[in-house]
Amino acid sequence: MPRRADQDLAAQVLRFRAEANLRNGTPAHRHAGMLATRALEDSAVEARTLVVRDPRAVDNVMGLRSWAHTAATRGYLDAADADRFVAQFDRAVSAGRFTYAVTFFITSGVRVAH
Repeated sequence: MPRRADQDLAAQVLRFRAEANLRNGTPAHRHAGMLATRALEDSAVEARTLVVRDPRAVDNVMGLRSWAHTAATRGYLDAADADRFVAQFDRAVSAGRFTYAVTFFITSGVRVAH
């Protein structure tokens, strides 16, 4: 069972990713509003969650293992905490406890010709 401090550190790294807009961390939440401001009709938003158990897939595609060091480089996180996050990631992988979930938002709208 992960310690509370490990969970807090992981949450801090994920917050950094979203707040720094790495890999489109927050724009997806604004897509529906962006469609509305462009006078599109029949706009829709669908959420699809991807659950990944293979750490290589997440690390190779999204660079998850590097997020904490990126946060440290930008002054958001202490370098020792970044190292601790990587060690935590590696321990979870070694123990077969790694799970990552990400939700994608699919937005659409129709431009009506007047």
